[in-house]
Amino acid sequence: MRLVFSDGERAAIRLPTTERVLEGQKLTKRVIQKVSESLNEELARIKTATTYQRMVTKNLFISELINRTEGSLE
Repeated sequence: MRLVFSDGERAAIRLPTTERVLEGQKLTKRVIQKVSESLNEELARIKTATTYQRMVTKNLFISELINRTEGSLE
């Protein structure tokens, strides 16, 4: 899986640390929490992103991960 952040005006920026957190993992509450923490850290380093953009990006991604578990989180 490749994860990127883009505000639509600049080139996409990969999020390799979060990619590694997800690699080979079964989606559990613990893994999703680690992904959330990793996204916080990686997105905070993107100085061109606003606080709102970082929050929305993280929330959308986490929401999609949860949806993909089809309600079967461990």
